Amino acid sequence: MKIAILKFAILNSLFAFSLSQCTGRLRDETEEISVSWTVISNNSVNFTFVAPANTSEYAAVTFSNNNVGFTIDTTDMLANIDIIIAGNNGMVYFVEDRWISNVSVSGGPQFDANQDLTNVGTSFNDRFLTVNFTRPIISPNATEDINLDACRYIGFATEGEVESFVSPAEFGGPRTIGLFGSQICLQMCQFEASTEPPTSTTNGAIGLMMPLVAFIIAAVLTALQ
Repeated sequence: MKIAILKFAILNSLFAFSLSQCTGRLRDETEEISVSWTVISNNSVNFTFVAPANTSEYAAVTFSNNNVGFTIDTTDMLANIDIIIAGNNGMVYFVEDRWISNVSVSGGPQFDANQDLTNVGTSFNDRFLTVNFTRPIISPNATEDINLDACRYIGFATEGEVESFVSPAEFGGPRTIGLFGSQICLQMCQFEASTEPPTSTTNGAIGLMMPLVAFIIAAVLTALQ
């Protein structure tokens, strides 16, 4: 009886793990800043980022290979950061793909010539800015994007001043910068057979992960026999 219960618990945990990577949500310690995502095709993932801002400020979400520099006192160490920066002044909004090669570069994050974001949009609710965008898991731009085919750090920067919302170029330093507590790991979320989005998020994740999960389940059951 105990072995049967153990088997059920292990199988349930493995199944939950198989779904957890392809859709998820992270929040900062204050629970005011959050990012959520859903993989929608073999190379596309939707993101929703929520952060405090007002009509003269930007908010940004970042992807990086390391966790260096994500405090107010160490921002001079930031380098090779893929950053999605957004703002909304009530009349005009922008959502841009930019790159931080080194924070010493004048003008702030450099504009990525290959703007491979789709489904972009922003909205205000009370004092919070919500940013939506879809980006590739593996980008065609190998020099100014961080691919998400391995575990990556996700960071945030909020409440920084924007000089122009029509042609954003100069960005003030953020009031808040940090990292979410967990990495995003989408390496098992690339759909194998088709580039068409799944009929639902859950079905898509199941279809993708089932071969791996089946193998692990078989190994576990064999070990418990």
